Amino acid sequence: MDELLKMLRDAFHSVGVVSGDPYSPAKGIRRALDITDALLARLPEVHEERKRHVAACAAFRKAFANG
Repeated sequence: MDELLKMLRDAFHSVGVVSGDPYSPAKGIRRALDITDALLARLPEVHEERKRHVAACAAFRKAFANG
């Protein structure tokens, strides 16, 4: 998850890059879109991790209830 958050942060920062290059905004937006595409490609991984956490919480609740 930390890696995905870093990617999202990088995408945000790449749009705000200021330089003397007249194409800098377009390059920043292109980089942000590339990072966003990479993040979207990893959504199934995030979904599987979420399911794993839900199952672990359910098992913990069951064990805790049985005391």
